[in-house]
Amino acid sequence: MSKVTGDIEAMRWINTAFQILSMDDVWTAHLAGESLTHEEMNDLVELGESLRNAWEWFTYEGTLHSIGKYMKQHAERGAQAAREAGSRLVSDTQTLQEFMSDTVAALENSRDPQAEQLEAKTGALRAGKWVPGDLLRDTRCLILASVVGGAYFTHHHDVAKPLEDWFLASGCLAVLLRMGVVKGKADSDTTSGPGG
Repeated sequence: MSKVTGDIEAMRWINTAFQILSMDDVWTAHLAGESLTHEEMNDLVELGESLRNAWEWFTYEGTLHSIGKYMKQHAERGAQAAREAGSRLVSDTQTLQEFMSDTVAALENSRDPQAEQLEAKTGALRAGKWVPGDLLRDTRCLILASVVGGAYFTHHHDVAKPLEDWFLASGCLAVLLRMGVVKGKADSDTTSGPGG
């Protein structure tokens, strides 16, 4: 894979992560409504199916393998971007590689359960039954973690830092600590990184 192809694939992965988060926000907001017309339910079924398809591509074994290879090739560049941004999560090559390697492994493990949940929800909507629209909290945090790391690896520290702030403000560090994705101890103000 050429450097250009690697960068394009990494950006596609990051963009898909944003797409998943955005679709989930719209899906959840509309499913929080009191009543939905038949047409709205059908639209939400389509959105749910698009969300599931994006999730399955994002977490597909081949996709994650390519992303893992890309991260190994650009580890120092990612760590440099994290240092330049003043990252509170990662500051060296090894910590960034471990953070993203563990995140990618957790995404792979979450693939089928989240896809099954999305399929069940779209099936219920198709049958005219209301369901809440949220992705699992663990899933949202893994996606945010991957976007933060991906932005550092592609040397977009100007974007990565606000994403990292969003990740920390969302309480995702505690979620990833609970999941065992990152090691360390979370402060009550969520400002500590994986090292404590």
